[in-house]
Amino acid sequence: AAAPRLVYLSPDAEEVLDDVDADTVYIIGGIVDLAARGVAWSLPKANAAGIRAARLPIRGLTWKRNRRAKRK
Repeated sequence: AAAPRLVYLSPDAEEVLDDVDADTVYIIGGIVDLAARGVAWSLPKANAAGIRAARLPIRGLTWKRNRRAKRK
């Protein structure tokens, strides 16, 4: 069987993840960054392992009082 495609999710990645692919495994690295109190841990880990890194498109969202996210 072919090796799965991997994407390391990191809040520090330059690439924005616009859509997900059912054949790709997503590694949630941003949670580790929060546990490390803001230290960028996941992006260097992805780079060292040669894994593509991407961030969720959260920076492009604004939150309204009713807590619904809307694109800027």
